[in-house]
Amino acid sequence: MLTQNCHDEFIKRLAFLREEQRYPEAVALRLTPPACFPEAAPYLDALRKLVDSRLKTLRAQWAREGRRALGRKAVLHTRTTARATSRKEQFGRSPTFSAVTRSVWRRAVKRLRAFRAAYRRAYEAWRSGETDVEFPEGTWWVVRCANALVAT
Repeated sequence: MLTQNCHDEFIKRLAFLREEQRYPEAVALRLTPPACFPEAAPYLDALRKLVDSRLKTLRAQWAREGRRALGRKAVLHTRTTARATSRKEQFGRSPTFSAVTRSVWRRAVKRLRAFRAAYRRAYEAWRSGETDVEFPEGTWWVVRCANALVAT
């Protein structure tokens, strides 16, 4: 039985799923809005509009780019070892961290640079044979696996 805040959405079996594979004709998905929404209907309507809008945008983008989804035959003929022939578009830099304000970001950059410099000095000394070298706090592998010392 459905309560006021639940809604069953029936999803029909996709055409490429054969009947002999024993998939149900339809599956019910129970959609329950977050507790902050007193009524389900407006929430579910907004959610449906949002999803439809996003799908419309993606389909238009794919059409502009000449892309399309693979069909059943193409998927079945794809080798499991195949890889993409094009590289995924990157978003520019891949940041190590992010911050809300520029001053916080700068402090984080300074701390990271200080850590890397201390680690580099300790690693070079350790590799040259010194055994009492202290690695900076936050070092993991050489401390855990090679029994090096860590500063506290």
